Amino acid sequence: MPTLRCPACKKAIEPSDRFCSACGTKIPAPAVGAKPEQKREPAKAVQPVASPPTRSSVPPEQGAHASPTWHTYKNTWYGFLTEKPTTWQVRMLNDTIVVSPNADDIVSVSMRLLSLKEAYSAEKVARTLVGALATVISALKAWRVTADAGQPEDKNLLVMSIEGTYKNVAIKGVLTVQVYERLALVSGFQAPAQQITQLAPTMQRILGSLKFIDPVQRKKYVDQNEGAYSGYAPADWSVKAQLRRSQTKEAFPMPDFKATDPSGTCFLSVPPSLELYTEMPMMGNMFSPVRFAPWMPATEYLKRVLLPRLGKQYPNMQIENIRPQPGLAQIEMQKVARSGGPNLGFSCEVASADYTFEQQGTRYRERVFVQIDRIRAIASWMAKTTCICHTPVERFEEMEAIFLGMVEAVQVNPQWERGEQQRANQQLGQAYGRYQQANADYAKALNNIQADQIQIARDMADGVKRRGEEFLRVQQDYVAPVIRGNQIVVNPANGDRYEVPLGFGAYWASPAGQVYAGRAGDNAPRIGLDRLEPI
Repeated sequence: MPTLRCPACKKAIEPSDRFCSACGTKIPAPAVGAKPEQKREPAKAVQPVASPPTRSSVPPEQGAHASPTWHTYKNTWYGFLTEKPTTWQVRMLNDTIVVSPNADDIVSVSMRLLSLKEAYSAEKVARTLVGALATVISALKAWRVTADAGQPEDKNLLVMSIEGTYKNVAIKGVLTVQVYERLALVSGFQAPAQQITQLAPTMQRILGSLKFIDPVQRKKYVDQNEGAYSGYAPADWSVKAQLRRSQTKEAFPMPDFKATDPSGTCFLSVPPSLELYTEMPMMGNMFSPVRFAPWMPATEYLKRVLLPRLGKQYPNMQIENIRPQPGLAQIEMQKVARSGGPNLGFSCEVASADYTFEQQGTRYRERVFVQIDRIRAIASWMAKTTCICHTPVERFEEMEAIFLGMVEAVQVNPQWERGEQQRANQQLGQAYGRYQQANADYAKALNNIQADQIQIARDMADGVKRRGEEFLRVQQDYVAPVIRGNQIVVNPANGDRYEVPLGFGAYWASPAGQVYAGRAGDNAPRIGLDRLEPI
C-alpha cells in the first residue's frame, strides 16, 4: 500500500489524519487517495499552503468536529477569512494576524504576508525570521522538519519545529515559510509544551482555514488644522479629521476624529478629551483646569470616572468587561523613550471597556479605550479617551476589524512630531522647575504652619495658666473666706487687703494696719482711718 503524504511538506501521514502533524496543513479530502508520486502544484500567492475543502467534500468525521462553537471570522480591512472558536480573538500586531484565546498570546496562531526585496529562498527568510523571534522567545531552538527520503527538497517551502521560553512559559510550536516570487507567507502556532498535543488540532484547523479575499477600498485623509496626522478610511465612509489644542497654557494637542459608515450606525471616534490632575493637594483647586486627585490605574479610572459618566448618558447601559491593554501601553512607552526628552519618571497605562445600550429600539455595543500618562517627577497625571468604537451589537466583530485597521493606519507627520516633541520637552522642563519651586513653597508653608501652630500652642498654654491663676485668685478672694465665715476688703487708699468677719456695717483701717468695725448703718468716716471696700 503506498505511503500517504502531506501535500505541503511531504511528511508521511495516516489515512485518518485531518491535519499534518509536522506543518499543521489541513489535509483536503481528495488527498486521502492521492498517489505518493503525484507532483504538488505551486502554491498561489494569495492562498496559504493548503486551502480547506468545500463543505460538500468534508468527510463525516470532520463535519462532526465542526461544532457550533466555531465560526468564520471575516476581516475586510486586511482581506482574509479564517475559522476560529467563538471565544478566541483575532488581532493584528505589526501586520501579523494573531488568533488566540486571550491577550497574552502564549497560545496563538499567527500568519503574515511579507513583501520581499528580491526572490529569496524560504531558508533565507526563515533564518531572518528565527533571528527576530529569538529576541522575544528566549532559549529559542528551531529545526527543519525534513521531507522523507526520496522526496525532493523545495527551496520555496520550509517547515520548522520550534521550542523555547515565552513570558516564562516553556512553549513548543510549528513555523512554516512559503515563498512565491517576492511574497512570503509565514504561518505557525505555539502553545505551552504540556498543552501542545491537546491544542494542536484546534490551532491546525485555524491555520488551515485561512483564505485571503479582496480588502475594502480605502481613501486617504489628512488633519485639516495642522497637518499633524493622516490615515486611511473605507472609501465610502465620511471622515472628520482635525487637531485641537487644550485651553491650558501648555496647549496640548488633541486629535478630533470621526469616521462614519454610510448607514450612520457605525463609527470610530477619537474625541478631543484631556483631563489634567496633580498629586499635590496645594497645587490643585476648583478654579484651575488642573485638579487634585491621587493617581489611579487605567482600569480604575474606567470604573470610577468614565463609565459612571457614560452611564448618565446611557441609562440602560450594561458593562460587559474591563480589560487592561499592556501592549498598547508598551507602544506609548517606546514612543516616549525614542523622543529623547528628560527622564521624569514617565509611565503609561491603557485599558478598554465594552458595554451595550439601547437607542431607538436598536442595541449598540461600544468599546472605549483610555490612556493614563503619569509623570512622577512633577507629581502629575493626565487621562484621555483615545478611541470609541460604536456599532450595532450584531455587527461588532465585522466592524471591529475595520476600526482596528483605521487606527493602525494613522501616521503622524514626522516634521510636526519633531517640532511638537521639542516644545513638549521644553514645557516639561519648565513644569519641572515650577514643581521644584512649588515643593519649596510647600515646605516653607509647612514650616510657617508649624511655627504658627507652636505659637498657638503657647498662647493656649498661657491662656490656661491665666485662667488657672484667675481661678485661684477668685477662690482665694471669695470661696475660701466665705467657707471660713469671712470676707475680703481692700483699702482703696493703698490697696491693702484684709480678711474680716462677715457682717453688716463698715470697716476702717488705720495707717498702722489696725481694722475697726463700725456699726450697721454707721458710714461716717473716722479721723485718721481709711474706709475699707469689699472686693
